[in-house]
Amino acid sequence: MATKSLTPAETPASDAAAVLRELDASSPSRNSKLPELEGVLQELEKRIDPVSKLPLEITTAIFILCLPKSSCPAPAPSSAPMLLRSVCRSWKVIALSIPQLWSSIRLNTEISVNFGSLVALWIARAQSMPLSISLHGDLTAVKPSLRAIIDQHFPTYVQNLELYISKGRQLDKLKGPFASLRTLTLGQDDPASFLVHCSCGEEHDGDGFFGRDARPCVKFLSAAPDLVELAMDRIFFNVPFKSISTSSQLTTHSSLKRLFLGGFGYDAKRPEPISHCSVQILQYLTLPSLERLVIFSLSSPSEVEPLFTFLQRSSASLHSLSIGLDLPFPVVRLLQLIPNIKELDLNFQWSETADEFVRSLMTALHSNNSVNLVPNLGRLMIRGPQLEPETYEDVLEVLSPRRGHGSFDSFKFIWVPGDRRERSNVNLDEALMKKAPSAHVLEAMRQLVVDGLEIHVGLKDRNVVDV
Repeated sequence: MATKSLTPAETPASDAAAVLRELDASSPSRNSKLPELEGVLQELEKRIDPVSKLPLEITTAIFILCLPKSSCPAPAPSSAPMLLRSVCRSWKVIALSIPQLWSSIRLNTEISVNFGSLVALWIARAQSMPLSISLHGDLTAVKPSLRAIIDQHFPTYVQNLELYISKGRQLDKLKGPFASLRTLTLGQDDPASFLVHCSCGEEHDGDGFFGRDARPCVKFLSAAPDLVELAMDRIFFNVPFKSISTSSQLTTHSSLKRLFLGGFGYDAKRPEPISHCSVQILQYLTLPSLERLVIFSLSSPSEVEPLFTFLQRSSASLHSLSIGLDLPFPVVRLLQLIPNIKELDLNFQWSETADEFVRSLMTALHSNNSVNLVPNLGRLMIRGPQLEPETYEDVLEVLSPRRGHGSFDSFKFIWVPGDRRERSNVNLDEALMKKAPSAHVLEAMRQLVVDGLEIHVGLKDRNVVDV
């Protein structure tokens, strides 16, 4: 069917021009003509802008995709969502009608007084949506306009909160309870300060982020009774281990299911072995509902005992455990403390005893009581330096019986090149194949793959079992 083309006299643009001429000729009628002009202009924008013709659900999805993927949006005119409202009149109307666009924001404690009113308006546009806020800076230097927003919204409406602050004791500046809070990230506002703490050695480690007093952190957690996820990012926590024997000294948090301890720059909780974390906080907590625990680095023998005593209290629901190990580790004792584990990731970098460590793990998994030790283990991943070919014999002796047990369905050993020379080696494939499993071990592993077991041995993107 042929569509009728509009003549110049019939277009919205010509209608708008006619209205404007009439306004110029008769200024007293200006107010009565403005609504008509608004309607004409909106119709013109719909003709020009195809987005205006889309169903609101599709436009909403498109606009939400314009938001930053890994962080809360900053209130800047050059980025979404503020940029969207600046494109044209119809986009502004659409953007302001989508509460999801305004339900997250990144703030700095050094904002100006005038900026505080903008933040209040931004949050008002979120209507009844749960809020996600990323707050950076010194909580002792918060401007009054921002303090009013914090006091009003944090206790009731904030569901996801990132706090990148100067010192842990500043948590006392936030008044709870935080009834809606579900996920919390605590981090160091100044990464350089974190690096100083990690590189200066024990005599300069000093107070660290939380000092030697865990009470501000524990108190904050207690004020968020429905918290489901806690991540502690790049935090130096210098609290010496002490045996806590009475329940009155422990804080039980019944809702927390996911706990991430380490320095991950918030590349979203990947179990890569990274520099430093604070396990000592575990000695103050009992987490009966904990399902996933990620510890990015055990870097000191003093961190092992807090972990083990915590697992004695809190491993009943633990199904997923990832640990980065910077020191030799009693892996058999660990297995004894996590009877219901389903996914286990172990990441280590010491090459001198790598084979000994893996063989001791395999021995524990292959012993007569191993099925009772971790009967639900379904996925085992090990990341570390290259192993000697003979060590894969021990691995193979475990894989087949474990596969026969039924729940075990994935084994991965990812070679992580260690020193700089090894990482810059242009012929990593050749280095990998020099220490690959023997031919008969590879053939047996391939048969297990045919039977349904996932096996990966080699670099992250290079599996010698597939060769």
